[in-house]
Amino acid sequence: MPDASRAVANCGAARHEVAIFRRCRHMLDRSHRKRKASSSLVRSSPTRDRLPDRHAGVRTLHGLEVKSSSKVTLRESQLPSRKFATATDCRPMPAIETSTPRVQRAFTQLSLDPWPAGLSRAAAVLRFEPWEISKRCGLSFARSHDDLDFTDVAMARPARSRTAFALVRHLGCPAAGTELWIQDRVRDTRLGIAGALTSLGLSTRDLVWVRE
Repeated sequence: MPDASRAVANCGAARHEVAIFRRCRHMLDRSHRKRKASSSLVRSSPTRDRLPDRHAGVRTLHGLEVKSSSKVTLRESQLPSRKFATATDCRPMPAIETSTPRVQRAFTQLSLDPWPAGLSRAAAVLRFEPWEISKRCGLSFARSHDDLDFTDVAMARPARSRTAFALVRHLGCPAAGTELWIQDRVRDTRLGIAGALTSLGLSTRDLVWVRE
C-alpha cells in the first residue's frame, strides 16, 4: 500500500511539471509571434523613418533600407523638387542715393576782391564745415587771411538783394562750424541771417550761435 501511494504521488508531480513546461513554452511562443509581427509591420511601412537597428545594422530612409555603414545614394527622380533662382531671374537693385542732396541755388557767388564795406564781423555760426556747405549749397571757398589767422572764405549775395554775406572759417579755431558774416548796413540782423539761410537752403536749426 505505501508503494502504491508513492507511485500515485510521483505521477501527480510529473503531470504538474509537464503542465508548467507547456505553459512556459506557450508563453515563449506567444511572445515570439508578437515580436515577429511588430517587426514585419515596421518593415512594411515605406514612409516611416526609424533609427538604425544596432543588431541588424539596417535603417530606413525615404522608403529605402540600407546598411548603416553604407552611404545613401538617391536618384534624381527620388529627390524632392526644388526651384532655384537663375541668373535671368535676378534683377539688379536700384541705386541708393547716399550723397548729400544739393539745394537749388538762390544766390549769386561774388569775388573776394573787392571786399564789400561793412562786412567785418560774424552775426551767426553754422554747424557745418566749409566742405559740407560746398557739397550742400554749391558754394566755392577760397583760401585767404585776416588779422587773426588764415581763413577759408566764400562770399555771395541772395537773389533780389543788394547786401552781401560771407562764410568764414578760421583754420586755427578749435571750435567747429563756419561763421556767417552780414554787412553792417543791414538794420535787422535776424532778417539778414534769415535771408542768407534761405538763399543757401538752410534754416535756423543749422545755427549754433546767433549774435544778440
